[in-house]
Amino acid sequence: KQYGDTALTLAATVGHTFVKELDGDSALILAARDGRTDVVKELTEAGANLSLQNNYGDTALMLAVSFRHKDIVEELVDKGANFDLQNQDGDSALILAVRSGHVIFVPKLIRAGANLDLQNNEGDSAVIVAVMEDEKNILRHLVRAGSDLNLQNQENLTAMMIASRDGRTDIVYILMRGERIGRDIQPGR
Repeated sequence: KQYGDTALTLAATVGHTFVKELDGDSALILAARDGRTDVVKELTEAGANLSLQNNYGDTALMLAVSFRHKDIVEELVDKGANFDLQNQDGDSALILAVRSGHVIFVPKLIRAGANLDLQNNEGDSAVIVAVMEDEKNILRHLVRAGSDLNLQNQENLTAMMIASRDGRTDIVYILMRGERIGRDIQPGR
């Protein structure tokens, strides 16, 4: 451990990329969480499984998003990481980016083809989370990308209902504009 390497990361760098710790963390997951871009690149080039999930269901991409490791997020997305996997709470990388207010990751995940309408265990979609977290810039990205604004969570609330209930006229306006745009493009979808 003198140079920051663990037995797990050393094993992974010599080809044993599927080895996991007891909590399910692989070398790739640990490197992504810890911001070790060099190790992540080495592991992806060695063929590490980008879809491995730890015991909490988190992937390397989810942890890179949560810890704001931009270069690692880009590396994992560019190498084909599955961004629609969900952790034990049902959160995807996109929902985690929204929940954490990481606006820089949202367009990247959208362009890569992330499912905009996945819902977590509470039934919250990325749009609903953006409304609840007051993330207007992120909400604009999601609306422009064509997110379903009528999804309901487990409380049978839509994003519009939540924004209206909370007196968020600025968010209501964004959602209303999105609904108009959605109606205009609906037939060609």
